[in-house]
Amino acid sequence: MEGAIKLMYWLLIVAVITSVVIANFIIKSITSQLSSLNTAIVEIGGGNLDTRIEILSNDEIGQVAESFNNMAKELKDQHAELSLQGEINNNMAEGVSLTRASDGVIIHANPRFYEMFGYDKGEVIGKHVTVIIASSKHSPEETVNKVIESLKKYGYWHGEVHNVKKDGTEFWCMVTVSTFEHHQYGTVWISVRTDITEKKKMQEKLSKVSEEIFDLYNNAPCGYHSIDKDGIFLQMNDTELNWLGYTREEVIGKMKFSDLITTESLKTFQYNYPLFKQRGWVRDLEFEMIRKDESIMTALVSATAIKDNDGNYVMSRSTLYDITEIKNKRETIRELKERLEFAIEGSEQGAWDWNVQTGDVIMSPYWTKMLGYEEHELEHSISMVMSLMHPDDKGVVSQLLEKHFRGETDRFVSEIRYKHKDGSYRWILARGKVFKWTKNEKPLRIIGINTDITNIKMTQESLKRELQFKSALAEVTEALLLPEMDIKDIAEIVHRQALNLTDSKYGLCLGD
Repeated sequence: MEGAIKLMYWLLIVAVITSVVIANFIIKSITSQLSSLNTAIVEIGGGNLDTRIEILSNDEIGQVAESFNNMAKELKDQHAELSLQGEINNNMAEGVSLTRASDGVIIHANPRFYEMFGYDKGEVIGKHVTVIIASSKHSPEETVNKVIESLKKYGYWHGEVHNVKKDGTEFWCMVTVSTFEHHQYGTVWISVRTDITEKKKMQEKLSKVSEEIFDLYNNAPCGYHSIDKDGIFLQMNDTELNWLGYTREEVIGKMKFSDLITTESLKTFQYNYPLFKQRGWVRDLEFEMIRKDESIMTALVSATAIKDNDGNYVMSRSTLYDITEIKNKRETIRELKERLEFAIEGSEQGAWDWNVQTGDVIMSPYWTKMLGYEEHELEHSISMVMSLMHPDDKGVVSQLLEKHFRGETDRFVSEIRYKHKDGSYRWILARGKVFKWTKNEKPLRIIGINTDITNIKMTQESLKRELQFKSALAEVTEALLLPEMDIKDIAEIVHRQALNLTDSKYGLCLGD
């Protein structure tokens, strides 16, 4: 019994000692892990986000250590993300700012913002957002209120803002504003700005050029229009509309080109338009166009076709000139020319037009007819004209022309012998005058008229001989009546008169 008690006593002592040893081990283990946890917390607080706790057990302490390690990893990831966002914010090409919605005060700005506006870092913090907005059509306050209204209604705003730098320089930005709930400042406006000043200037230049081009198109001295595949007007400039007397609303999309031309011109259009759509161009087609007041306008039309990538006709690019006045003048000139030619031909005179500088000569049909030629048989040149002249007349003609070219005579006049096709010579009275001079005051063009005076010259010669004959007969008759005149004296008188009448060097041959 006593032995049993002693055994139990020793067993109890062993159990107590064992429990103390185990307890001491557990306490040291817990203390060690708690110490590791405390050390890790201190290191993370110091910025070492790579700190981790060694997991020594799967109990609650081990679970706490594992949770801590997970939290440390998540914190590191978030820090990396925030660092990345910070780098992006600092290196953005756009200027970014945060404005407190409650009072409109700027609370943050990235480096690009300061660069854009010319402020030192932190200089705009605490300033009202209107300090960076320029006055234009609206005051800075009106611009801000317009943005706030859009933010309240839609939660964002996007548009152009006329900004001003610290030094007063004004510039334009494209701005996007959105709202964000900040843990410290409450509702804030996040504004992202892109400087569009150069783009704006370029747009203004392009706009000005576009306006000038549009003005040139609309008010050009010629008409412009475009018609589709069916001939319906798609475009027409103001010049053509004014010529025709229509408004744009009356024509575009409603009228066809064929509606505005005469029946005769319609034939020209119906023949040429299909060819134009296929070929892609047409030049100088004449149309009689009907104005709104039903008067007729003669137009000269040229066009090129606009086609799509598949080669299908889209519309025309047409140019139109009002040649009504030109055609009327041309018709008047034609009529006058016909009358002049008729008058000249009726008066049996040949007209000529000599380009002194080139040597070309334009001759009327009667000019060549006077010399027995058809118009196509003679070369139209001054060398040909000179070749037909009598050799004895060329020198005189050249002298008279030179005097006229020097301004010594008002006009050129000369009686010239021209060789007829039959070999005989015709007497021609040539009259002309220089009517155009070169810049160097040299004769350029001389026009004139040739008149055949051969019959007049023959009549004059006949009358001259008749007078000579009568004079000779009178002298011979008078000699016969004088008693003192012997036969020898009378024979000498007759011989002298015979020489005059016959132009012979022998006269009359008389015997003894």
